[in-house]
Amino acid sequence: MTFAPIALFVYNRPDHTLKTLEALKANPEVAHSEIFIFADGPKAGADEKTKLAIQSTRDLVADFEIGGRKELILADQNKGLANSIIEGVSRILKSHGRIIVLEDDIVVAPGFLKFMNEALELYQNEDKVWHIGAYMPDLKRNDLPPLALVQQMQCWGWATWANRWEQFNPSSEDLLGKFDGRLKKKFDYEGSFNFHRMLRNQLAGKRDSWAIRWYATIFLAGGLCLNPSRSITENIGQDGSGQHSFRTTNYDVDRLDRLAVEKIPMEENKEVRQAMVKYYWKAKLKAIPQYILFLLFGRR
Repeated sequence: MTFAPIALFVYNRPDHTLKTLEALKANPEVAHSEIFIFADGPKAGADEKTKLAIQSTRDLVADFEIGGRKELILADQNKGLANSIIEGVSRILKSHGRIIVLEDDIVVAPGFLKFMNEALELYQNEDKVWHIGAYMPDLKRNDLPPLALVQQMQCWGWATWANRWEQFNPSSEDLLGKFDGRLKKKFDYEGSFNFHRMLRNQLAGKRDSWAIRWYATIFLAGGLCLNPSRSITENIGQDGSGQHSFRTTNYDVDRLDRLAVEKIPMEENKEVRQAMVKYYWKAKLKAIPQYILFLLFGRR
């Protein structure tokens, strides 16, 4: 097997980062993997508490023993999450051709690397598959197939290849210009999630997301994303500690430890898509009181 390099993006959350590293180290394949850790720098005018958290995170990743080879890439100034990931992923793919990507709040299953590497190998010549995801929200269904192809990409533990990523379009304006009403409805999963609004907010400077632009790129090209119907990662950062999230339990999952990779038909799985639509509608209603509490009391 070809072991893809792992890119880990960290900033100022040493406690989350430690849990991410410990879970990754529990994967046997990590011993054969190169790990590139991208640490973003402080924002202009950052207070001492933030600077200390950034330095503590850097000290942690420098001292933590993991992987076949570890390289730290330390930014002097703050690039922001979107630019950090776009630049870092592009850099690794240019030299390695494939990549597995994690952020500092993603806890992976012991079988995560085996699944990702096998999926990258098995689907590398299936041009319709652009993205391998490891996360899936809890769809409350036990009758779904273990693997499914859908158009929406999940970014909490993911992988791709250079020839797909080189088609990534970072221009929100250009992407928005390609949508009509029919495409917008499908992009938004029948109105259950405001993905199109996220893209508009990106253009307006109200959001800083690489993920919404990657999803739009894949969607408009007719690409598909391979996802499990039950997650093999979990996001521990939905606790109000992150730069781009508020406290919520909407994305909690009962994670699988392992998942086998197999070839499935090269078409979107309508049953899984409908289960996702149902989940997003419920999550939207549940998020309203959680967001109100966030506005009233802030992060805790």
